[in-house]
Amino acid sequence: MGCDIHMTFERQTPDGYVKVDVPDKFDDRRYNFFAWLAGVRGTWGSGPVAAGRGIPTDSTVPREALHADCDLHSHSWVGIDELVTYPYLRSAKVREGETAQDMLGERYFEALEGWRACGVDRIVFWFDN
Repeated sequence: MGCDIHMTFERQTPDGYVKVDVPDKFDDRRYNFFAWLAGVRGTWGSGPVAAGRGIPTDSTVPREALHADCDLHSHSWVGIDELVTYPYLRSAKVREGETAQDMLGERYFEALEGWRACGVDRIVFWFDN
């Protein structure tokens, strides 16, 4: 049994947050990414970027449904600006010479640019077992 990430991409409007469709969710099973983002399935570098924040009260994600399923866990969110300004080259290294940029790979940065181009302001995410 594995662990998967589920992500909802949101944009803030004057009337609140709305869901945004993106071309690449970068949601395949990558445990180093899970550890880096949320401390799920291990540790990576200097600690998770956005662990344990919960689901924002103004999110488009129905909180009740997430909490009703006991297999869903580690609900959190991250602002797109946090990802854009993260020090990918200066982060703590796990293996000699490996940075967060190396671990995440080119596809992550392409996806991040796509999210920005779609107007994403934050990503709400959780995991399942």
